[in-house]
Amino acid sequence: MINWHFADYHLVLKDPQRAIEILKSNIFDVETNQYQALIAGFYDLLAQSHLALESYSEAEMYAQKLLNTEEQHRYQSAITDASKVLTVVNEYQNNYEQTFFYYKKHSESNKIELDQKSDKLLSIQNSKTKSHRKKHPNSPFG
Repeated sequence: MINWHFADYHLVLKDPQRAIEILKSNIFDVETNQYQALIAGFYDLLAQSHLALESYSEAEMYAQKLLNTEEQHRYQSAITDASKVLTVVNEYQNNYEQTFFYYKKHSESNKIELDQKSDKLLSIQNSKTKSHRKKHPNSPFG
């Protein structure tokens, strides 16, 4: 898991080649452990790193692996990223029908991701409000 964060750090630093090296040196262990969300995270970063290097076929391969296993991991952030990578790859290949398809998938996936974050924040706020009401039953604010 630490290597995933380390690779993400290198991608942020605009060093995608180093990110790929870190990820590929650990991919066998990650795939062996069968933890689908972690595998999805690795494929996500590999796709983004290859895209940053303009290695479109590699980026497409990892993004497609992610989308092909979507039902197993349901890691929404990775699905959103993979759709975006495939949008860019298909646009580069002048395959505009597929570009539009993946752009729509990216938009829908992004909306789901934002909805999940909003639901989480609302749930946290609701818990805080209930907790406040229990502690301060006569408060006009709770």
